[in-house]
Amino acid sequence: ALGTFLPLSVVAGRLLGGFLIDHFWAPAVSAIILTLPVVFCLAVRTAEPSFALLAFGNIALGLAAGVEYDLLAFLVSRYFGLKRYSAIYGFMYAIFAMGAGFGPYLYGRSFVATGGYETILGYALIIIPIAAWPLLLLGKYREYPPEDEAPETGR
Repeated sequence: ALGTFLPLSVVAGRLLGGFLIDHFWAPAVSAIILTLPVVFCLAVRTAEPSFALLAFGNIALGLAAGVEYDLLAFLVSRYFGLKRYSAIYGFMYAIFAMGAGFGPYLYGRSFVATGGYETILGYALIIIPIAAWPLLLLGKYREYPPEDEAPETGR
């Protein structure tokens, strides 16, 4: 039953994230939601986690996982405009994908080296806020003249 919380919360994260960034300043929404995996790290590092604690941790992780790609796309459009959107988004997505690809490897290496996930989850507790909170420094959305918003047609 615990395994159903993560995929359902990923879907909920996509819906909730979209709603929130339509109504609130996206960097604040991003910083809050992307910090939620800290709850998961704390839950699984507990000596004897209860079902409720693990379920809550999985929900927190799923909400963040569900919204991260959408937030990236939205923030790129608001802070870089649309003129070179695909190139900028593609570059940032590639960096994001490398992190998503190397993450499981690093967690596995940590498990092999230490016999558990406690060490890597301890690092994650520090790194997650360090990665998420600088979004609060982005400032107001940028204003672009109409000609800078139009995608290039290649003519």
